[in-house]
Amino acid sequence: MTTAALFTIRLATPADAAPLSELMADTFREKWHTDYQPADLEAYLTENYQPAIQAAQVTDAATVLFVAEAVAGGELVGFARFRFGEPPPEVAAIGPPPAVELVTFYVRSAWHNQRVGAALFDAGLAEVSACGAHVIWLGVFPNNHGAVRFYQARGFAVVGEHAFTVGTQTDVDWWMARRL
Repeated sequence: MTTAALFTIRLATPADAAPLSELMADTFREKWHTDYQPADLEAYLTENYQPAIQAAQVTDAATVLFVAEAVAGGELVGFARFRFGEPPPEVAAIGPPPAVELVTFYVRSAWHNQRVGAALFDAGLAEVSACGAHVIWLGVFPNNHGAVRFYQARGFAVVGEHAFTVGTQTDVDWWMARRL
């Protein structure tokens, strides 16, 4: 567990499933509400963010899921979900297995610029490295300039592209990766 003045970073537990699914849906909606049709966005959120889904993620042996919790009030304000698995070919070429994907990673906008994202990322990276990962990859929308800068500052490089679909809209995202 890592503690800062305003928040604590810790591994998620099954008891976090409901507030975690709410946080995941809220932060995705907050970031992307202008990029997708409302019906497409809501269908995506319903399909991906439900307490039962997050409970399964928290207990999945291939998943490492950290949350940032506000010291005052205990609200979850950010999360980072890592999952060990088979990387796409562009990523596999970077280094030997095992590889881990940073699947989803968001912080409530009210908590931006308070080092929550950096603390979540660092905690997750330390954990997956300790578990033996040699390569980490993620998908990011190229026009998400703040996220791209964040990842580039931490040694990630663009290694390929993939489709990301929300409802009827398919975007081309970048695969970014680095060795650990």
